[in-house]
Amino acid sequence: MNRKVLSLVLACSLTFITILDGCGGTASQGSSAAGSSAVASSAAGSTAAGSSAAGPSAAAENSTVVRIMPVITTHKDNLYDKATNGYVLECSYDTISLEDVSAKAYPKLNDALKALSELTLKAQEETVNVVKNDADMRKLVTKDLHFSDEGTIQICRIDEDVFSFFFIAASYLGGAHPNGGIFYSTYDTKTGEEIQLADVVKSKKDLIARVKAKLKESFPDAGFYDLDKSMKDYEEGNSELNWILTPAGITVSFNPDDIAPYAAGVLPVAIRFDEDRELFTGKYKESTGGFVLPVFEAGTTIMDMDGSGKPSVVKVQCDYEEGNEHYTGLTVSCNNKSYKLDDNIFISYYAKVVHTKDNRNYVYVFTTGYSDCEELLVFDLKDGNVNYCGAVEAGEPGKMTADENGEGAAAGNDTESKMTIEKYPITDPDHIALQSRVDAMSTYHIRQYYKIGDKGLPEAIGEFGDAVETITLTAKADIPGKSVDIAKNELKDDVTVKKGDKITIYRTNGKDTVIFKTDDGKYVALKYESGSQINGKPLEDLFENLFFAG
Repeated sequence: MNRKVLSLVLACSLTFITILDGCGGTASQGSSAAGSSAVASSAAGSTAAGSSAAGPSAAAENSTVVRIMPVITTHKDNLYDKATNGYVLECSYDTISLEDVSAKAYPKLNDALKALSELTLKAQEETVNVVKNDADMRKLVTKDLHFSDEGTIQICRIDEDVFSFFFIAASYLGGAHPNGGIFYSTYDTKTGEEIQLADVVKSKKDLIARVKAKLKESFPDAGFYDLDKSMKDYEEGNSELNWILTPAGITVSFNPDDIAPYAAGVLPVAIRFDEDRELFTGKYKESTGGFVLPVFEAGTTIMDMDGSGKPSVVKVQCDYEEGNEHYTGLTVSCNNKSYKLDDNIFISYYAKVVHTKDNRNYVYVFTTGYSDCEELLVFDLKDGNVNYCGAVEAGEPGKMTADENGEGAAAGNDTESKMTIEKYPITDPDHIALQSRVDAMSTYHIRQYYKIGDKGLPEAIGEFGDAVETITLTAKADIPGKSVDIAKNELKDDVTVKKGDKITIYRTNGKDTVIFKTDDGKYVALKYESGSQINGKPLEDLFENLFFAG
């Protein structure tokens, strides 16, 4: 078991030690890969139910470049209690994997991530079983207090050399305080091995000296226990250094109580490749392409916006109405400039900084409103200013893949509820997967690929998007259509969908054409008018199992 996996498992198991000892643990204040200090917001994302008809790999297979496309899977395992009519435990762990085409192109990396996921899920199972079987723990639960254990994953860097991400643990299982921390993982994409510090820096001693100086400079009021002794322990290997490769360099973080009191939170130090070339081996270098970094709720991301070597502080903050339980607007700021957008009502949000390979920078704020309506708000960071570019109705793709005794059915019962949700985070500004709702011979979501346009808004690559949900229609009459060259989305010969045929929505342009997959594996395109008619005939007269949402 490598040190990062060991850290992850210990993060879960140590929470029980604090309970048994009757003392509180520590809570992470969170951190971005580039040096933020806030707890990660829950990824609202787009989690439409149903299985994908095509999946994210369909478009990727048509590309000559195999991009590494990650999948973050959220595993929810909640316990309920009839006596309190609510939660006993909310337990949610993320795992990370590769989509099918990426997994085939990078088999060793895929195997390493699978092994990590297995250990993560084992740790989650142990957490749930302890709470489930410990009667004394369950007695502590009231209507106003229940246990929680959450582990979220954020992507830091993905390119042809490096695959890095971090796991944010936040747990309350009794005691005076929550328990948590941040744990980094950095892999070589080709070998699948975790990159060792000696592969990145020439001298651990010199690195520790830089880190020590930056800690003093960045956190003068942290109240370090004994910084000289702590740094000596890291230098000599008595303590394991928690570090990650970022697009610009290396970040070293210290969790609460590592080198300073709990109240100091997570203490990150970022060292850029271009700050001191002599410190690094040169085996791993800066990212030369575009990249995406997370921005945390009520928190910050620190990054170099113009290549000058001077960091900029990016923040996203939203106004919340307690009574109505929604947000009413948001402010995006970069250093001392900001832009406030009012009158945008949404239920949840999260944000990311998007850096293009031609050195443009944007903040993408993903919002989810009532009825799960998604909207992406785009802000431009240029010349020290923040400007609003506009909005599109889209979100990051995702789907629910399993729902065992869902939350609605389980609430108020002495039972267990499990859910699994897949999310496809954006990582490459030149090839972004987004999901939007369409009303094209039914209501469903389509997954489509985009690039960043000149004005910062995503622009679709190609006309068609793949259906996320599986919707199968049964023909009530013969319907004329066209056969399809699915690789090119080209319409070919005249064909007829016969009465009684079952056809599954596969792909659409959302305007006038839906491509269906037939039971015998062929593809047929049907033209429609205004989403509700074909050749002047209402869809209700032509199909069974139509689904239109309000």
